[in-house]
Amino acid sequence: MEQKIHEVSDYEIEKIIKVDLLGSIRLCRSVLPVMMQTSSTKNQSSNITGPGGMGGVIINISSTPAISGNAGGFPHSIAKSGNITLTKCIVKE
Repeated sequence: MEQKIHEVSDYEIEKIIKVDLLGSIRLCRSVLPVMMQTSSTKNQSSNITGPGGMGGVIINISSTPAISGNAGGFPHSIAKSGNITLTKCIVKE
């Protein structure tokens, strides 16, 4: 349901942020230690490596409203923008 910013309840905002942003953060935090350990003991026959030879690849999905915004859907736009920033931060680490 499209709602103006002043019409969206805290509950709706939190629900979308929890799923669309915190879900990605929690998943990345869970798998990154394993990926980093795998990269240091990586099986040389595997061709699945990320930047810097890390053991695997994380693909975070975002959407156009993350960049351009979306009338009536600001919680989704904010959460997906957060996914873009999360991914950039992981790459820099």
